[in-house]
Parts: sequence; structure tokens; C-alpha cells
Amino acid sequence: KAFLERLSISDPPPAASSAFILEQLPETRQRLLEQHAGQWQRIADMQRQQYFDPDPEDMRKMAEKWCSTYDFKSLDRLAVGDKPKCALCGSEATKRCSKCQMEWYCRRECQVKHWKKHKPACELMSQNTADGDMRSKH
Repeated sequence: KAFLERLSISDPPPAASSAFILEQLPETRQRLLEQHAGQWQRIADMQRQQYFDPDPEDMRKMAEKWCSTYDFKSLDRLAVGDKPKCALCGSEATKRCSKCQMEWYCRRECQVKHWKKHKPACELMSQNTADGDMRSKH
């Protein structure tokens, strides 16, 4: 208790000098260059494939995992105070995609305009939801 009282009335420590960090950056950079010498193309290819060109099968598996993990109705109940936003224009939304129940829209016109972009994810999500419903009934 005495420690907390001293802590509350003591001055904060002086700001740390950033000189140390600046001195360490060249050493860190050099160490990274040495560790990965000749591997940069392989690293770039791996990251491109993983983050920018994912395999459709990997995307499907990830979507299935998310669908089985998250119950979106429960998540909606947790989002207290957060009003849903329209997927197209960002306005306050009151309508959901009737197929996947994932995207929100403020009006039908926004949903129609957004359909081309939303369609692949919608079909995947609704298919996985339907598969999960069928599995749980058996």
C-alpha cells in the first residue's frame, strides 16, 4: 500500500531516449539481411501466394472454419451500441442480405449495386451455413 502511495505522488520517469533505437536499427537490418540472404524472392512469393493470391480451396476451408466458429446472431447481440452500416454507402442500415445474413444495407438500391461484389462471398457463406444446418440435423 505504501508503494502505491509513493507511486501516485512521484513524478513520472523521464522519457526514454530514442538514440538507442536509432543505433540498433542498422544492426537489426544487417542481421536480417544476413539471415535471409538469397531468400528474398522465395519469401516474396510465399507472401504473395498467402496474402494476395490465396488458393480457392484454402479460402473455402477458412470460410467453413469461420462459419462453424462464429454464430453471427450471438455476435450481433454483443455489438451493443454499434449500429450496422450499409456495405455500400456506409449509412445506418436496417436490412440484411436475405441469403447469407452477413451484409447490411440501408435500402434495396444499395444491395442491388453491391451484389456483384458480394455475390461470391454470399454464395460461399450461405452454402456453408446450409451445410452446417444439414449436418446438425443428422
